[in-house]
Amino acid sequence: MLKKLSGDPECRNGTCPTLWGTEDARNYVVQGHVVTDPERLAQLDLAERAVTGLPDHDFWLFDDRDVYRMHYTPEGAFTGAEPLPAHRLAEYRGYRDHALAAAVPFAEYQERHH
Repeated sequence: MLKKLSGDPECRNGTCPTLWGTEDARNYVVQGHVVTDPERLAQLDLAERAVTGLPDHDFWLFDDRDVYRMHYTPEGAFTGAEPLPAHRLAEYRGYRDHALAAAVPFAEYQERHH
């Protein structure tokens, strides 16, 4: 059984970004928007470029009001998401903005790598 962990409570059409998880916290489903605007698509490849001031872990911001820290095995398999307290939201918004400022347009990245 899945339970809703995060998402817009006002969403009525089922197309809003939402995080669902099983009660045992072993499985998650992430529903998001499909982004097609080239101005919003960007790539930050830390293997190519050192960027300071970012956390050493992945995170997701949902509707710009809930932040989850992602957890992975050493091999890269997703193992779960940890909701972070609301007082850390501004910190993670700053990380997002910093990462986007350091990223390159996705089309440029793709051209170099394909």
